[in-house]
Amino acid sequence: MFQGDIFRDIAVPGFEEDGPCFAMVLSHPCTMRGTGGLLRSRLVLGRIRTRLGPVAEMWERNYRVMPLPDLVPGEGMTDTLAVSFDEVGTIATAHLPVTSRVACLSDFGILVLQQRHVNHYTRYVVETAVLYEQTVPMLTEVELLEDWLSASLEDDTPNWEARCRTETTAFTDFVDAMRNDLRDPYRRSSVRSRVRQEIQTRFGM
Repeated sequence: MFQGDIFRDIAVPGFEEDGPCFAMVLSHPCTMRGTGGLLRSRLVLGRIRTRLGPVAEMWERNYRVMPLPDLVPGEGMTDTLAVSFDEVGTIATAHLPVTSRVACLSDFGILVLQQRHVNHYTRYVVETAVLYEQTVPMLTEVELLEDWLSASLEDDTPNWEARCRTETTAFTDFVDAMRNDLRDPYRRSSVRSRVRQEIQTRFGM
């Protein structure tokens, strides 16, 4: 799970009377995980609502939202969906099952989300290149975590969630000593190589 992930049928706390909806994880990657790399017990989500009007106009003038055109292709939606930065709530992570996740943002999409979020609160547009410098260590780490979990777990692995937590902690313990290298653009590739070598050693993949 990462910033920008979108879930369906979520009752965002504070907006329960509006019923279940699509919702996006807004918590920053640095604040999402705690000891052992495990997700914290609660995350911040933003409601996703139907917004009328052209996407370009919404993007240029409505800083309270981030448009998500074509979020659910094939469902006959003619209006644009958008996450609202004014309609947020903190929800138990246990209420965000993986089976309810419908979309993830690309790396660039995550940067745009961060840019948009900052713009909403400060009216200052931070260049995505600046955001990338701060976010790329976390993007690299989550990419490697996904490789590790894909190698160690199958969809039908018994006690999948417990095993996922165990392997997440094992990955975090292995990477902890290399965090300074993750922040260094000249040594980042060596972290990728060492992690993938470890995956091969442990899981034969």
